[in-house]
Amino acid sequence: MSVVVDCNPMLSVVIPVYKNSENITALVSALESLNRALHGDFEAVLVVDGSPDDSYLALYKQLPIAGFRSQLLELSRNFGSFAAIRAGLAAARGECFCVMAVITTWWWASEPLGGIP
Repeated sequence: MSVVVDCNPMLSVVIPVYKNSENITALVSALESLNRALHGDFEAVLVVDGSPDDSYLALYKQLPIAGFRSQLLELSRNFGSFAAIRAGLAAARGECFCVMAVITTWWWASEPLGGIP
C-alpha cells in the first residue's frame, strides 16, 4: 500500500480590509510576489469589512489583472476583523490557511521574501 502526499498544498491567505485604500497597490504587489514564491499554489481571500473608503473599488479593479487566484468579499457593514476573518476562512478553498493584515503586507512589499522575521 502506498500513500500519496501532496507536497504543494494550496495556501489561502485571508486578509481583512478596512480603511486601506492607500495600501491596495502595495498589497496586490506583495501578493503577486507571494504567488511567485509559492509557484501558484496560492489564493488570496480579501474581505472588505464595511470600509468607508475606496478599498473595495480599488481591489475590484486590481484583482482581475493580478497574476494570482483571488476572491473578493464585501461585508454589508463593519463587523470587526474577527468576523471578516471568519467569512474569509469560510470562503477559502486552500488546504492550508493564514491570516494577514494589510499594513503588515504593505511593509512586506518593500522587503525581500527572506526579510520577514
